[in-house]
Amino acid sequence: MTTFIPVTYHKRRYPPTIISQIYEIAANFGKESIPSHDRYSLHTEYSFTKRNVSIDFTKKYPRIAESNYRGIPLLWADTEWAMEFVDFIKDITYGQPDPEVIEIHPPFMDVCESIDKFLDIYSPFEEKIRKLYPDTTICLENRSGSQYTKSKFLISTIDSLTETMTKVNERGLNLKMAVDYPQLFTAYDMEPRDVSMDWFEKEHEKLTPFKRMISSVHLWGKLRNPKGRLVAHSGDLNTLFDMDEERKNRLLNLINDFYDDGICRYFVPEVNSSDSDLQSIMDDCVKAGMMFTGEFYF
Repeated sequence: MTTFIPVTYHKRRYPPTIISQIYEIAANFGKESIPSHDRYSLHTEYSFTKRNVSIDFTKKYPRIAESNYRGIPLLWADTEWAMEFVDFIKDITYGQPDPEVIEIHPPFMDVCESIDKFLDIYSPFEEKIRKLYPDTTICLENRSGSQYTKSKFLISTIDSLTETMTKVNERGLNLKMAVDYPQLFTAYDMEPRDVSMDWFEKEHEKLTPFKRMISSVHLWGKLRNPKGRLVAHSGDLNTLFDMDEERKNRLLNLINDFYDDGICRYFVPEVNSSDSDLQSIMDDCVKAGMMFTGEFYF
């Protein structure tokens, strides 16, 4: 049976039958503190838009502060950047329980031209951060879509995910993966309503050898604005697929079948729009056979 631990995102309320005990907490650059929770997943900078940082931030983390393009953070610039990133996480979680999860995001290709270079920079970060938080899960989320237009994210497609996980294993690192399904569609420049599910299911099979390295699943909707453009993190799975019930159900069945392996993973429904949209997504997940629990085991 496929079992997930539900993570509360932006205070959205789950259906009353699903109890969430862990919160996703934003730790974007420029923030100086986080709200207090006993259990939380620290969602670090994801390089979508400009960040306004204070003079104090610049003094504390000069390499991070200078590694930007028109204010958009350029992640994983070098080892100095990675060491300041450790300090940022340590400072922003000061006085709080250790994070249950630290979620990180990939660099742009023009900052790190290869996965090997990224892992060269990431490795000392992991060594240092695990001394601070030995029981914390560190996971890397695939990314696609940013106001930064000079380059794309290094890790966004299934092939780049599998290459990363192969090299993580070869290096003996403890990095896990968070698979964001709507962002996978974006990475292939496809609208969800146009995706060939036969093709996507075949591509998705490439993740099978690395299934145990996936610690988190992200799922959310999109909603068309008056101009017909899909707005991320709005609406539900029905609007994501433009009311195409077959495509929606095939994605849900794919997720339910793939993660039916006895491992309980985190489930992050990144819904900004409304509680009713979140509850619609959860109803669809439950109908597909997914279970949700308060305990994590891996």
